[in-house]
Amino acid sequence: TFSSLITACANARPVPRVDDAIRLLDRMVEHGLAPNTITYSSLITVCANAKPTARVDEAMGLLDRMIAHGLAPTMFTFNGLITACANTRPSARVDEAMRLRDQMVANGLVPDTFTYNSLIAACANARP
Repeated sequence: TFSSLITACANARPVPRVDDAIRLLDRMVEHGLAPNTITYSSLITVCANAKPTARVDEAMGLLDRMIAHGLAPTMFTFNGLITACANTRPSARVDEAMRLRDQMVANGLVPDTFTYNSLIAACANARP
């Protein structure tokens, strides 16, 4: 399935294959298939783990697409977005990561250990 292929792109080593994963999403839609929350969340994770820096703007665009299709972000979605903010170089996007945490709570989700570890990483990776 397309979701399995996207997950494979996310797990590619030594670096995730972001462009391939996004092309797969576009092909999925072209074939009349509706991406689900897992598909979008997996793509966001691919963007979060991109090297040499996370692709936060693309991850946020995927969140917008997801919501536009009537899908609610999950804990996995938000954690991927916060990780993307933490992995941005040369400086993490701390304010954006904190805003996402607030949005997560507003959506009725309870931040977990992974959420807080990612927020700590964002603070540690921030440059003045």
